Amino acid sequence: MVSNFIKLKWRFDQNITINIPKGNLIYSETGESEPSTTNTPIRLGTPTGDLTFKAWMENEVFPNLKKGMLGKKKAPSIATNAFVRALQATYFTNGSDH
Repeated sequence: MVSNFIKLKWRFDQNITINIPKGNLIYSETGESEPSTTNTPIRLGTPTGDLTFKAWMENEVFPNLKKGMLGKKKAPSIATNAFVRALQATYFTNGSDH
């Protein structure tokens, strides 16, 4: 099994930045969160970037896909996709980091 450190280092080394849309939670280094007031770039491979990205995926992206939404567009066939139906939140339900 690949260690969490190796996964974190790989994400950091890739220098991937993702814009989290306005209104989603952005996490600070102290672990506290607040809704963003603008679209906010976060860097994957950092503790705050990974936590912010995971929260956005689990609280915004997954639920919207399961409702058949791609961004602001309706795409009902997405909701019936086996992969989308199998998506589950892990961090906020069991504290897992994978």
